[in-house]
Amino acid sequence: MISYQKLWVLLKERGITQSMLRREYGITPQCISALKEDRYVRTALLDKLCLILSCDVSEILERKEDAGEI
Repeated sequence: MISYQKLWVLLKERGITQSMLRREYGITPQCISALKEDRYVRTALLDKLCLILSCDVSEILERKEDAGEI
């Protein structure tokens, strides 16, 4: 399972709110919701977030073991 918990920590550290993501960067509420719920998002969104935060993708997501996988 992919977790975006690291994203929320980094956003808080950088002082970027969900409202700012929507207004200033054009991230849709649906995308924000998907990230909050650790659901599938497009790689283009991950790339955009990395550009906004000037970071590597490994700084905004991580893979966590899920007992029901495979």
